[in-house]
Amino acid sequence: MSLASPADPAVRSLLTYPPTLPVVREPLKISVRASLAVGLAVFAWYMTVGPLLLSEPDMLWPIETGRRILETQHFPTVDSYSWTMAGAPWMAKEWGAQVLYALAQRYGGWIGVVALASAAVALALTLIFVELSRRLPLAVALVADHVVVARPHVLAWPLFVG
Repeated sequence: MSLASPADPAVRSLLTYPPTLPVVREPLKISVRASLAVGLAVFAWYMTVGPLLLSEPDMLWPIETGRRILETQHFPTVDSYSWTMAGAPWMAKEWGAQVLYALAQRYGGWIGVVALASAAVALALTLIFVELSRRLPLAVALVADHVVVARPHVLAWPLFVG
């Protein structure tokens, strides 16, 4: 049995970091309408499974932190919400998303929170779909992690695509 040599271009491409997808000679042309349809379908899906997005046990933490930032116009510096670390130094590192979730909850209730998280996930997955459709010769299926919850990090997903 012979093993492929690292000098082989196919093997060398697998050993590069970060791994790169091959660019198709003739990329698929995805229309803006198709991209919007994908985004709206993903958004609609996550809106229908809204309670699953709220299954995170400490979802009130980012909302309450955002509400406090809006009220005081300052970032909290101590932990006020946990039982074991109350009063300990703490930094609101996700303050932007916490404020957005607080505003969504204030003006839209829990549906607003679900809509905000759903919009972020839909935008991220649509951008992934558009990027993959440029590189893959066959139809591309969107694959979402089953652990999507309305948490601050979800709002950053669209920023990391592309």
